Amino acid sequence: MDEASNGVDPISRKNLYTYLKTMKATSSLLITHRIDEAEKICDKIAIMNDGQFIDSDDPIGLKDKYGNVFILQVEPMVHTAVSLE
Repeated sequence: MDEASNGVDPISRKNLYTYLKTMKATSSLLITHRIDEAEKICDKIAIMNDGQFIDSDDPIGLKDKYGNVFILQVEPMVHTAVSLE
């Protein structure tokens, strides 16, 4: 399946994920740019770059290798009064 959930509404996407999870006894190929999608559905994920496989592992293994976490902290600016006189 190539980009199976592309353009699909959230409810249909959830139903698709549920259906694909029931197919554990079969082999399927899912092509996606969404790592969260692959993580929910797949037992094994392969990463391609420029048409070449560069790595494959289960989702946890790939997270361990590539899963840097970035935390963005946003704080409100302190507004000061500005006189236009």
